[in-house]
Amino acid sequence: MYGKNYLTLKTYSIGKILQTSFCRPHPILSQQCNLSNHHVTVKEENGTREITLKDEKTKNSLSLEMMKNLIEAINMDKNNISLRAIVLTAVGNVFSAGHNLKELQRSSGIENHKLIFNTATELMRSIIESPVPVIAKVNGFAAAAGCQLVATCDVITTADFLLLGEPISAREAYEYGLVTKVVSAEQLDTEINKIIENIKYKSRSVVALGKQFYYRQVDQSLLQAYKLGEEIMVNNINTNDGQEGIRSFVEKQKASWTHE
Repeated sequence: MYGKNYLTLKTYSIGKILQTSFCRPHPILSQQCNLSNHHVTVKEENGTREITLKDEKTKNSLSLEMMKNLIEAINMDKNNISLRAIVLTAVGNVFSAGHNLKELQRSSGIENHKLIFNTATELMRSIIESPVPVIAKVNGFAAAAGCQLVATCDVITTADFLLLGEPISAREAYEYGLVTKVVSAEQLDTEINKIIENIKYKSRSVVALGKQFYYRQVDQSLLQAYKLGEEIMVNNINTNDGQEGIRSFVEKQKASWTHE
């Protein structure tokens, strides 16, 4: 949890070494995805997929069905190079109250309980393994598994009234390294758009490589992490975009990323 600011830095730092702040636009999907239902709304436009939790009746609780819908929405066509970022947000003044406790009553059975927590793990893994940054746009209270969902995202921007868990304020969460940035509720949309535009200036493949590197090295020893870093950097500079970044720097020209 406390390493999320480091994660944000790590996700982009490898890319920044070899990149300028320009990329060639690619064909972009613009659609209302057919995954939208009474649990989530999925909208994709200009390379950004916005997934909105919208079960206000249960305070956007992470029911089994909600989690399955989120996994499907995150994983959908994730290797399409037109997809550059995913935003998770919610309707109402509660981002997510956590698991749906009605599903965790003894009467629902231990096998169902196992399925619920297994699905929660799969949801968090889908965020971690996404090749594009997943941004939490948090506009309300997040508790228990809802807080876990937020903390798993790569970039976390919250409105400054947010309370997390015990509770703690958004400002305290920022100081602890749980969130990337805290802004006023009025500035939340603007800040999210800035983050998305910054991501779009990068090579998709290099951003994905940086994110992958962070999660691979986080549990390794210092020496193992350095050796892995050597391997990643060699692989990076031998990608098409790695070489394009070097060329653009040497020739003092804007880079044209292929995202490969």
